[in-house]
Amino acid sequence: MNIQISNISHLFCSMETTIVSRLLSKLKEEYPSEQPLGSYISKELQFESILQLLPGKNDEHRPAIYSTTLSVLYTHKNIRNFIENQFNLHEFHIQCNDRVGILLPNGTELGLCLLATCSYYASSYLSDITYLGYYSLSMVIFGSIFKLLTFINLCQPAFRNTNARPTIHYMRVLALIDLFAMYGWNLDNYLGLVQGFTFYSSYTVASCKVFSFFNYFTNETSAWLHVFICFDRYLFLSRTQPNTWFNRSKSVLIIIGCVIGVFILANLHFLIFVCYEDDNEKINTGSKFYQVFPLYNQIYAFISSVIPSVVMMTFSCVSAYYLRQLRQTSTIQNSKIRHRAISITLISTSLLFVITSAPTPIFYGFFYDDLSKTALGRRVLNIFDTLSYTYPIIDFPIYLITFTEFRRELIRLLIRNRAISPIITENTQRPAPQNRAQNISTAHNF
Repeated sequence: MNIQISNISHLFCSMETTIVSRLLSKLKEEYPSEQPLGSYISKELQFESILQLLPGKNDEHRPAIYSTTLSVLYTHKNIRNFIENQFNLHEFHIQCNDRVGILLPNGTELGLCLLATCSYYASSYLSDITYLGYYSLSMVIFGSIFKLLTFINLCQPAFRNTNARPTIHYMRVLALIDLFAMYGWNLDNYLGLVQGFTFYSSYTVASCKVFSFFNYFTNETSAWLHVFICFDRYLFLSRTQPNTWFNRSKSVLIIIGCVIGVFILANLHFLIFVCYEDDNEKINTGSKFYQVFPLYNQIYAFISSVIPSVVMMTFSCVSAYYLRQLRQTSTIQNSKIRHRAISITLISTSLLFVITSAPTPIFYGFFYDDLSKTALGRRVLNIFDTLSYTYPIIDFPIYLITFTEFRRELIRLLIRNRAISPIITENTQRPAPQNRAQNISTAHNF
């Protein structure tokens, strides 16, 4: 027991006073003194007089007094939820039990231990909290604009002949899937770090179910659509007669429907069995019927990262080899030359997907417990989170740079929309000369 108490003292010493004082200020703002709970908080926060009675410098004792006061407040359910949402640690209780392991006789975690562990884990990365949150929000905003532009542009007349280029189906669906995916973990990252709540773990049970399903479904679907894009390019570039079953328009639609259907069924258990409200009226992201995490995160890492990455890299490397061979063209290969630009674009975006999005599920699925215990490990997780949040805005510039037809149609789309009003004005101002010309012509004929 003495060893455990010394662990708590060590955790208290590692805390930053500014972090705790900032949380105390937020508590005062959240619960004004005129409210019953606010009056209770104000009474407990009257510790400045205690500091004056302590020997030595007040700053030396301030962290312990602040933290002890918070540990008292932590025993209240509403305040406990507020504190945990502010720090946004989903495995808050688990980390505390693993690190210190103190339990009260009634089986509940000791508030002092929980608060100390929370402060210990939060102190090293709270300086980055605002940056990462607003960075995620900016990615959602710009990514939404880019994905909408991509989808609208791919629906223009130049890309409507999907019998000649069925790969356009993949590109359109991917634009929509990636657009929806940004409103999952990307948006929740901003809400959790800046606003203090997430749709996934701390809003309602319904939002927990929907966003759990939504996050895993969109990312798995996106990964496997990229796999079939790479497979499509491999078949098209490696065969003398590329018109196989997989390269036909209806077949591509069937493949897309099957991919979406499979991952809807694979993640349907989130909507039915996962997420519930526990005895403390807190949202639990697990299940009452079976253990979901960490096993599902490891399965998810294989389904959305390991297997798709290996397959994509294999097909992309072989396709890149055949692209180089197209420099010595023949009459039979002329059709492939016309598809060279779109092939370069799709292979580039797939490789970019592997680099930016694949590592994050792997690290969270297999190395999260070890990485989250050190400051360097948490920085590594932050770096890969940032990479995965950045992908939705990177593929749009690649489309513009490598896909000439896409760039040309986008410019036409933007210029045409800007030129609509002048054209209308010009047409409305010139009916009289037109009518006069018609009258003159009619009179001449007579």
